[in-house]
Amino acid sequence: MPAITSWMIEERITYTQVYDDIHCAELAQYGCEIAKYIQASTSIVHHIIDATNIGAFPLHISHYRAALNRLARADSGWVVVVSTHPLLNAALDVIMNATGVRLHLAQTFDDALAFLSVVDDSLAAEPVPIYETIISQK
Repeated sequence: MPAITSWMIEERITYTQVYDDIHCAELAQYGCEIAKYIQASTSIVHHIIDATNIGAFPLHISHYRAALNRLARADSGWVVVVSTHPLLNAALDVIMNATGVRLHLAQTFDDALAFLSVVDDSLAAEPVPIYETIISQK
């Protein structure tokens, strides 16, 4: 699973850009990486996952358990997936509902940020980097 994860807002929001195909073993590795971000923060951490360039992905829930167990923790906030892929969106909806992870599907990066600012009003005071700046740093 080629993915790049970094802080979008230090100790508040992670940003992950996923591209190409996702393989089962890489999902567990991603879960471990996200756990490090959550542990490094003293507040709830939200996650934006940009899946607009995703390739193939596993459909069975068991493949996602290791990564999602870390995202279902009390100190992990919302997971917002930016995707327009109908099959991925349907699969994520089923998978996240079955695991207790708070998931929101967004069509655009701006929609993702707008959703997080509504569900967590403490983010309104945070300066948010421009999307193009985040992408260009990757």
